[in-house]
Amino acid sequence: MKKVTFSLMVIALTVALAISVAAPVSAQAMGIYIDIKPGSDPNALNVKSKGVLPVAILTTDTFDASTVDPETMELCYTDGCVNPLRWALEDVDGDGDIDMVLKFKTQEIVAQNLSTLDPGDVATLELEGEDTDEHPIRGFDNVIITSVGYT
Repeated sequence: MKKVTFSLMVIALTVALAISVAAPVSAQAMGIYIDIKPGSDPNALNVKSKGVLPVAILTTDTFDASTVDPETMELCYTDGCVNPLRWALEDVDGDGDIDMVLKFKTQEIVAQNLSTLDPGDVATLELEGEDTDEHPIRGFDNVIITSVGYT
């Protein structure tokens, strides 16, 4: 009985090791520069807005924003993530490089727990997704919460 139990333990351990070795390892996301509400400083987010929130992915010396797969991009806060409504390639920062601008429904973002914040609070939003080679990318920017009328 001891030999059978020992054999079963060895088999179980071997299977467990094989599964853990075969499990996919998450790749480290490449940091990207993003700008929520390009050209605006500070980045005010009106939680009553029925419009869209633009988020630019900036091209730099080490990253080409035109290689982003916009279908994979999500803007996230504590309760979840939202997908963009649309996107475009344009030079948003005037440096001559093509950047990507994603537009998100403001109320979908607010529904991710931003409505619990008070005017003047700062929230960090995360943009994550992949480039066209399926490499993970991630960037962060802050917004300041406002609630002045509807825009």
